[in-house]
Amino acid sequence: MMKTKIKISLLLLGVSSIFGCSMLSPASYLTEYFDKVKSSIISQRDPELIRQGMPTLMILLDAAVAQDPDNPELLLTASNMYATYAQAFMLSNGEVERASIQYKKAKDYALKLLNQRSFFAKVANGPFEDFENVMGQFQKCDVADLYAAGNAWLGWILTNTNSMEALSELPQALTLMKRVAELDDSYAYGGVHLVFGAYYAIQPPGAGRDLKKSKEHFLRAIKLAGKKSLLPKVAYAEFYLTVAGEEKLFDKILNDVINTDSSDDIEFALINAIAKERAKKILKNRDDFF
Repeated sequence: MMKTKIKISLLLLGVSSIFGCSMLSPASYLTEYFDKVKSSIISQRDPELIRQGMPTLMILLDAAVAQDPDNPELLLTASNMYATYAQAFMLSNGEVERASIQYKKAKDYALKLLNQRSFFAKVANGPFEDFENVMGQFQKCDVADLYAAGNAWLGWILTNTNSMEALSELPQALTLMKRVAELDDSYAYGGVHLVFGAYYAIQPPGAGRDLKKSKEHFLRAIKLAGKKSLLPKVAYAEFYLTVAGEEKLFDKILNDVINTDSSDDIEFALINAIAKERAKKILKNRDDFF
């Protein structure tokens, strides 16, 4: 059951990364174009359409980055697109190996972005203590980059749980997310709280599991996302309520999500469609969770 939950967790760790705050301040034709595409993506109600169409956009982004490899806006967009596609579409089909490849690309793009800060580049591959000590130099304007890097890094680690090398990098990835929470926990509709809510729930008992912290993070995410966003509620049911053994509330929340009329919520159209699909799958496989 724990392996299943770890794999499932990848869908929800940061799927709001391109569906959250305003992504970019367009500085060129390319970034302006991709920003408009992002707006089109989030307004779609057919996840399958986006699943089939996003790879073309990702290839175009690779080409754009190749032409302008140090452009921070393109690096951020590419990282978010690759991570989101892995989370929302590859893992839901059980394609863990493909998701790992995409997470790796997202991670590389985001870390290249962070390495543009000289203070980070000096410690990126050094001792963890040095890595942790420079976090205070990141400011609120760095939150989008930190979130992209932390989200992609965690996704890559959790799709490579058999690799000691990957697992050894978990403290660094979590540290980036902790800095996001310190600077602006509302970024991406509180996406960082979904990360920590799931993290504290899926840890083994006596070795990191903390249901009190998990619940606090999920409730904060639900509050920050607002009533129109369904994804935090699905994550709360999937991770916290299953471990806490609250079966009645689990059933109620997931059924409420499925039956919610979200036809007028353009801002959350795609993410709510994904959340509804996830809720149906969880209820269909309810015995795997209790």
